[in-house]
Amino acid sequence: MALNANKIVEETPKPRKTGKIFSYGIQELMINDITFKEAATGSLQMEVHMETAPVVEEGFEGIDKAKGQVGTVRGSWVKQGDDGAEAAEKEFAKLIEVCKACGLTANDYSGDFATIGDFTKHIVPKLKGKYARYKIVAELYPKFKDDGTPGYPGAELKFPYFKNQMVEAMSVKPTKLKFDENSEYDVNRKKLNATADTQQPVDSKLPF
Repeated sequence: MALNANKIVEETPKPRKTGKIFSYGIQELMINDITFKEAATGSLQMEVHMETAPVVEEGFEGIDKAKGQVGTVRGSWVKQGDDGAEAAEKEFAKLIEVCKACGLTANDYSGDFATIGDFTKHIVPKLKGKYARYKIVAELYPKFKDDGTPGYPGAELKFPYFKNQMVEAMSVKPTKLKFDENSEYDVNRKKLNATADTQQPVDSKLPF
């Protein structure tokens, strides 16, 4: 077969379609709902269901008719009772920061609440439709194909540990949030060394 450079057809690369799930990094998001996942030990983990601004792209179809990319971002595990009081206070403080960044006033989120769950039920309706800028970190984990070979890694999205590093108002410019792809605090890759036989089971509800 003869090769002729003059016969090579130039191909225009097709633009990559926007995914239905947002990724880690600095993201501008709104909260759709807050739920809690319970472990066998009784500990609770806050799950914040979030969405980006509407995606303006022909043919984009969001999950459950969402107009933007969606994702579930998780907080820290909190033990129930006195043992988890300090951790619960930190998660509560993070939510207060979210309220402030979304433009809510003290009148919107003040009061006495028996549990953090009671507080989220109170504020979620007030937060819907309000965007803020968030730092989303990730814990990567291996995903394996049916034959046991490694596939593309999955990512569990989480909030940073400290409240002053996770959210700010959209009006803050330039952003004060910092994200480092190479930092183990921002992208934890420790679980990627697991094998198909040793990896811990991953919550089947994760959409990644």
